[in-house]
Amino acid sequence: MYTGNSTFLYQLGDEGKEIIEIQRILIGWGVKEKPVEITGKFDVATEEAVMRFQEAHGHYPSGRFSDNTLQKIKSEISDHRFKMVEYRCRCGKCGGFGRGMYNNEYLKGKPETEAYHKYEYPGIDLTLIWAVRALMHRAGIDRIKITSGYRCWYDNNRHHRRTTNHMGKAVDFVNVSAGQSGSIKDRIEDGECARIREVGIENCGFQAGWYKEGKVSLEMPRHGAYTWVHLDTRCIPSKFRRHIRSE
Repeated sequence: MYTGNSTFLYQLGDEGKEIIEIQRILIGWGVKEKPVEITGKFDVATEEAVMRFQEAHGHYPSGRFSDNTLQKIKSEISDHRFKMVEYRCRCGKCGGFGRGMYNNEYLKGKPETEAYHKYEYPGIDLTLIWAVRALMHRAGIDRIKITSGYRCWYDNNRHHRRTTNHMGKAVDFVNVSAGQSGSIKDRIEDGECARIREVGIENCGFQAGWYKEGKVSLEMPRHGAYTWVHLDTRCIPSKFRRHIRSE
């Protein structure tokens, strides 16, 4: 790491909490063959993700993360903005982001893994938010509609669900700018969700399903996601998560 003259620089070989945040921000700027994973170590995959991000924003692709790159990060926030209120649980009981129930408790008869962790996390995982933002940019999406954000246990029980990934680790959305607000039949036939998922896998480095730890996951039609795009971070180690209620 280099500092001085109000300029900072992170590059290949650096380690630390700052690198964790860089990798979180760039989680969707990998590719299928070399995805970004949050490790705290500035590796080759991170360097190449920085280069892709710089090139996409009209900067020389040096692979070094400087304050100039940070300014473009800030523009990503304004260019692909969505309100946290859209993520809030719709149950009308929990205040929007659960009540902190069931920490370190797991679904009965299931392995003690994150997929079955019953905990109502206190907000939306920031890594997930950056994954959505990157997918919007790379798939050319101007505006999304979140069809399912946070779902607490009260909401789960009311709808006879047992899934835990929507307790701060998952989001479902459609591309409003592509006219996806139409009927279910229209949304299936226009193929927009399939296109977005393909971009997520090939261009962002997300995985189809949940087979590998450390990667952002896409739910596929074989899992039941036909008319929406589902992203989740259940495979991201909990030590690298940051759950927020507002940006």
